[in-house]
Amino acid sequence: MTRIFATSAFAVLLAGTHAYSQDLSPLPPYQPKRQVSGVIRIWGHGTRQVDYMGGLVQAWETGFKKIQLGVSFRNELNGDDSALGGVYTSAADLALLVREPLAIEDDGFEQALGYKPFGIRVAYGSVRTQHQAPALVVFVHRSNPLARLTLAQLDGIFGADRRRGSPPILHWSDLGIEGAQGSRPIHLYGFGIGSSETQFFEKAVLKGSQKWNCNLHEFRDGNDGSEPAAVKIAAALAKDPDGIAISTLEAIDPAIKPLDLGNDANGPYEMPDENGVRSGEYPLTRTVYFYFNRKLGNEIDATLKEFLDFVVSADGQALIDRPNSYLPLSPALSLVELK
Repeated sequence: MTRIFATSAFAVLLAGTHAYSQDLSPLPPYQPKRQVSGVIRIWGHGTRQVDYMGGLVQAWETGFKKIQLGVSFRNELNGDDSALGGVYTSAADLALLVREPLAIEDDGFEQALGYKPFGIRVAYGSVRTQHQAPALVVFVHRSNPLARLTLAQLDGIFGADRRRGSPPILHWSDLGIEGAQGSRPIHLYGFGIGSSETQFFEKAVLKGSQKWNCNLHEFRDGNDGSEPAAVKIAAALAKDPDGIAISTLEAIDPAIKPLDLGNDANGPYEMPDENGVRSGEYPLTRTVYFYFNRKLGNEIDATLKEFLDFVVSADGQALIDRPNSYLPLSPALSLVELK
């Protein structure tokens, strides 16, 4: 039976959005191995009307061109779904994604070129900003005594395959809650199936399963200027003491509270705050990737390599650190990506 802990996380999460700064001193500065030239074509996250990257790509390009004077850029940031297709049809050099490729995208790339796309992580998503890969957060009603969950328990609540080995978790008593609430069924709220949020949750929590508990109440962003899905989810949960929701910190309601999450019962359990996201330790932190055409064992194009070296160097990562936006990778992860 799961022990229940009190939490003051909600007050901390409301207190501010940029209380930390990343120490990038373990990272080396960008030191070009050669002077390169040419055009780098980037396709990916964004729309024709809105720069969802918040000027980050432009900042990387401007910083890089100050050192590599012979390089220029051509950007087509029209959405994640078209990005990999641009690479395997040779219309683009880099695909910028705020998620890992979908199975159908991997298959399309492999059918065209005979191998999988090669990718590196270049930033963490934001803490709470819509369209900037905000970390997913699990909420319950403020009256609920639950304070934390493991990924296996989340799989048992929201998943149908339960690949993490959890039994079905259908009532609050399955999570150690006693009394009248313990006998009541758990009501589920979340983003629409097929959204970027649910695709991430499927990989991070359901271990690749696309089979969800059929009792999930789905909410989608409106195309007519209506409230974002995260706001709708929070409003629904605020009215339901027996609910649990997958949402983001974009729309905190005083009637709901976030749960700390752990990879397993041994912990540690991480809060969904800026510190947890910056460290990469919070389990539902999302990540920004550059994918490109590189067959394993082959050299990377010299111009692309110089640019990617810049992006994950101390110079490139420092350009990410701005309020209410994406966050730099932890230095340890940046060093992994440099290799």
